[in-house]
Amino acid sequence: MHESHIIQPVIKGILETAAKNGASRITKITVAMSDRSGFSEEAIKTHFALLGEGTLVAGAQVIIHKVPAQENPVELYVEDIEIEQ
Repeated sequence: MHESHIIQPVIKGILETAAKNGASRITKITVAMSDRSGFSEEAIKTHFALLGEGTLVAGAQVIIHKVPAQENPVELYVEDIEIEQ
């Protein structure tokens, strides 16, 4: 469940950004994941779904790009979000 500790603050940041931009819904979340993170794409998507229940994140499409660890030492970060207002 290490993914929960990574995804929770990511969702919090996404929701804060969405609120600042007057979002009524988040349609797509694009994240970059280190190729050395040890996470599976399926686990990341599952945690977004579970932890995003009841929020604007619920139902959003999650796109994951793997990036070389030497390009960015962060395990997972948001590249982009798409919202509806």
